[in-house]
Amino acid sequence: MNKQVKLLELYDVALHSIDLPIAQDSLACQTFKLQLQRYQELTTQRQQLEQQAEATLSTHPELPAQDSARYRSHHCVDHPG
Repeated sequence: MNKQVKLLELYDVALHSIDLPIAQDSLACQTFKLQLQRYQELTTQRQQLEQQAEATLSTHPELPAQDSARYRSHHCVDHPG
């Protein structure tokens, strides 16, 4: 599912489901668009991390599937400890 398309659909539904008109250049609309953009960026980053994790795990066939989460948590750069 393309989340950006889904978010735009939700925005369109919200725009047509309220009684008060909202100008596209209003602060409320700009704030909403900013949040949508942030969610899309986070989704993209998460997908990139998932792809990196899958690529790393695919090069370690000796790693049992149940240990994959533990492997990821112990091999993150920012992981404390």
